[in-house]
Amino acid sequence: MTEMEPACRPLKEIAKAEVDDAENKEWVQAWSALGSRVEALGDVDAAGNMCAGATRKYLRAAAYSFVAEVMRPASDQDPEKMAVYDAAQRAFRKGIEWSGLPIEFVDVPFEGATLPAIFVPGRSPDGRPAPCMVHFDGKDDVKEVTYLRHRQGMADRGISLLIVDHPGSGAALRKQQLYARPDIEVAATAAVDYLETRSDVDMGRIGIIAQSMGGYYAPRSAAFEKRFKACVVWGAAWDLDELCAADPALEQPSFWKPLGPLPDTAAVKRRLADFKLSDHLHELKCALLVFHGEHDVQVPLWTAERTYERAINASSRELRVFTEAEGGAQHCQADMFSQATDLIADWSARFFGTDAGVVK
Repeated sequence: MTEMEPACRPLKEIAKAEVDDAENKEWVQAWSALGSRVEALGDVDAAGNMCAGATRKYLRAAAYSFVAEVMRPASDQDPEKMAVYDAAQRAFRKGIEWSGLPIEFVDVPFEGATLPAIFVPGRSPDGRPAPCMVHFDGKDDVKEVTYLRHRQGMADRGISLLIVDHPGSGAALRKQQLYARPDIEVAATAAVDYLETRSDVDMGRIGIIAQSMGGYYAPRSAAFEKRFKACVVWGAAWDLDELCAADPALEQPSFWKPLGPLPDTAAVKRRLADFKLSDHLHELKCALLVFHGEHDVQVPLWTAERTYERAINASSRELRVFTEAEGGAQHCQADMFSQATDLIADWSARFFGTDAGVVK
C-alpha cells in the first residue's frame, strides 16, 4: 500500500476533474513508472545476491506493470502498450529466475504456432508423477498474473499447473495475433497433448481451470476433451451474447480486443453468437466445481447457477457462492482473490487425493 498510494493519488484527482483520458495515459504512466521503480530496487538486491528481496521486488514490479498494460485500450500492437507488456514480462522472468523455483517457461505446439505457457511442478513427496491442472486465462488475463494469484498454492498440495496463454489471451494474442475462438477445446487438446510428453505428469489425474471469460472456456473444453477428469469454473460465463444483450455497453468493439479487429457492435454480436454453453454442456462428464460471487456485477450469479444445473452428466458437481460477509463476493473474487485460490487448491487436492502433499 505504501507503494501504490502515491501512484494512485494523482489518478484520484484526475478522476475528480473528469478529465477525458480515453487512452488512460495517466494510468499507464503512473503504474508503469511504479513497476520500473520497484524493478530497479530488485536490481539492487540482485547485485548484492539477495535472492529473496530480488524475487519479491521483481514479481511485484511485474504485477504493477501488468496493471498498467491491461488498462491501455489501444490495439495490442500499439508500441507503448507492447513496451509496457514487455517490461512486465521481463520483470516476471527475473523474479522467477531469482526465486530458484523449478518453474519452466514452455511452448505448447498449436496449429503451426505455439501457445506460450508456464509449467509449475507439484511437489511429489514420493517422486511419482503428479496430477496437473491446465489453467486458461480470462478475457484480460495473462499467464503471469494467473501465476501471481496462485503462487505455489497448488504445487504445495502436490498438483502441477500448466498456465497457458491460449488464443485471445496473453502472448498468444499480443505477439501472435491468435484471437479468441468459440472452439477453445482445440487449444485445450493441444495442452493435454503437451502434457502427454512429460514423464512427471500423471495423465490419469488432469483437469482444467479458467476464470471470468474462462467460465466459458473451461466447461466447453471439458465437454470435448475427455481426458480431463475435473473442471473448475472460476466465475461462470454461460452465454456471452446474452450477457452483452443485457448490458449494451459490453457490445463495444474496444471491450472485445481478444476477438480481433471488429468494426462495430454488429460485428461483435456475430462473433459472440457461438460463445455459449447451451449446446455442449451435456457432454461434460467429469467432476465439476462452479464458484461465483453473490454480488458479481459483471456476470450475474444466475450464470453460475445455470452452468451447475445444466451439467446433468457430470460425474459430480458442486456450486459454491461466496458472500459479502466472508469476502469474495465480487467478480472472480477480485475483492479477495485468496478465497478463490484457496478453494481451488484445497478442492483439487481432495479430488486428486494429494492431501499428503499439503504443507502443514
